[in-house]
Amino acid sequence: MIPLHAPHVRRNTWQVTFDSPESGQRWRYTIPAHQLNQTRDDIRGFARRLHGIVTHGRRRDTATPEVITDVVFTPSTVCRRRAVDWAALRELRSAPDESWAHDFPDWRRTIEERTIGFGVSLSDVMAAAALRGAGWDLASYRDQLGRVNWEDVRADIRHGAMSALHQTPHGLLWVDHG
Repeated sequence: MIPLHAPHVRRNTWQVTFDSPESGQRWRYTIPAHQLNQTRDDIRGFARRLHGIVTHGRRRDTATPEVITDVVFTPSTVCRRRAVDWAALRELRSAPDESWAHDFPDWRRTIEERTIGFGVSLSDVMAAAALRGAGWDLASYRDQLGRVNWEDVRADIRHGAMSALHQTPHGLLWVDHG
């Protein structure tokens, strides 16, 4: 991962990576976050259309042989504490009354204790988790060139429902729900 203090790192952007399983080629697109709804699905759809135009001259959302292997949001401010606060607020806002304000300190502490990893990208989060002894075997997610399909890893974390990834304006959290 490129350090965030490097002068060439664009902040408040999405970076979408496409890989070709056949040729081994890789394409990366940087998309300013303020131009789209900031949901991952919106970014993926926009990037797929952009990639189709750039590589194949197609103007419709048609299937291309390349696969999206990573979607990373680079926040303007990377801060674990703020990311935990954001995740706790999102969880508590579903409360039917104003009791969430009273419960916030306890819920924030719970999110902090259950955080498995934190970073900008899923690879950062996995590296942080490995340092805490919470490893994840990535062998089955690698292609023949050794590249990890981070979108498949993300889908399996979501599918397992034992933990969740929280994309916040301050970074990505992996939180255990066990």
